[in-house]
Amino acid sequence: MRNLKKNPKLASILIFLVLLVSVLSSFCEDTKTEFHKLKFSEVPDSLKSWNKQLQISYLVPNKQYKYWQCKFIHYSDYKVDENGKQLQRGELIYFRGDSSKYKQLADDYCTFNLFPKRFHDPISGFYIVAINDSDKVELIDNEKIEPFIGTINNLEEATFVVYLHDFDAYSCAETDSSFIFNAGYSNGTGLLQLKKKGGLRVIEWKGRVETESQYRDVE
Repeated sequence: MRNLKKNPKLASILIFLVLLVSVLSSFCEDTKTEFHKLKFSEVPDSLKSWNKQLQISYLVPNKQYKYWQCKFIHYSDYKVDENGKQLQRGELIYFRGDSSKYKQLADDYCTFNLFPKRFHDPISGFYIVAINDSDKVELIDNEKIEPFIGTINNLEEATFVVYLHDFDAYSCAETDSSFIFNAGYSNGTGLLQLKKKGGLRVIEWKGRVETESQYRDVE
C-alpha cells in the first residue's frame, strides 16, 4: 500500500485493470445470456452422424477450382508392392468440376495426414485433392481443410467444422455473423460459437474437454 501511495501512476494502472476485468466479465455474461435467448433448432440426424457423402457434397471451397475430389482411405485399403510403391489411393467418394480433364491428374497425388482425426486410425480418414486455375495440385489434409472451406456458408459446413474440433452438434441457432451450437463431447456439454468468417470458441462448458493433443478445463 505504501508503494501505491508513493506511486499514484501505478495505483491508477491497477485500478484501471480491475475495472477492465470487471467490465469484460460483465460483457461475457451478457453475451452468454444473449446467446441463450436465441431460437435453437435441432440439428438433423443426417448431420449428427458422420454422413461422408452428404457432408462433403455441401462444402463450398473458399476459391474456385477447376476440379476437386475427396477420397476416403481405410487401413485395409492401404496397399503397397514389394518395393514400397503405393498401389491404392483410397475410395473416391465425391468430386466436383471437370473430371474428364483433371481426374487422372488428381489421382496421382495422395496424403496420409487425414481428417477428421477423431475416432480414426492414423491411416484412416479423408483427404481432398484440388486443382486451381494454373493446373497446380493442392493437397487438402487435416491442417488445410478449414482454410479450404473458408467462409462458413451453410449448416452442413458448420456442423462439419464443429465435428473437426471433436464436438457433436445437438442444436443450432444462426445469427448474421455466427452459428451458435448446443454441443457435446464425451465428458461434457456446452455452448459454442462458430464465426462464419472462421474461428470456433467455447462460450461456456460443463465438464471436461479433451483434444487430440492436450486436456483442458473450460469454465
